[in-house]
Amino acid sequence: MESKETKVALNLSPAARAHRLGDLMLEKKARDLVVIEIDKISSLADYIVIATVDNSRQLKAVAQDLDEAMKEEGAPRLGIEGRDQAWWVLLDFGDVIVHLMQAEAREFYDLEQLWADGEIVRRSDDDGTV
Repeated sequence: MESKETKVALNLSPAARAHRLGDLMLEKKARDLVVIEIDKISSLADYIVIATVDNSRQLKAVAQDLDEAMKEEGAPRLGIEGRDQAWWVLLDFGDVIVHLMQAEAREFYDLEQLWADGEIVRRSDDDGTV
């Protein structure tokens, strides 16, 4: 039987799920969080959440924690890429895609520029409101 919390998580909007993932990332000391709304420019997902981590150990730990938290909340991931290399991990939660990156990878790939036509709805120094 599903718990009340799981039922609530299943009803989260893509925006709420993106912010929930962002909150979890910040709790685990990821930094430079950016949430970009892309639903108007891409059919890939509704939101992309990007954050920087300090090293491969932190990257793996944060990715695992996000994976476990979303599974417990009834929103398991659909796919994962890059876990073995631990330089950049992509977690696909369907309507939200998470990119956890070490600083060098984030600078090199510059995803914010790639998705510049999307709307930035949150940064790590924001109060978290949409």
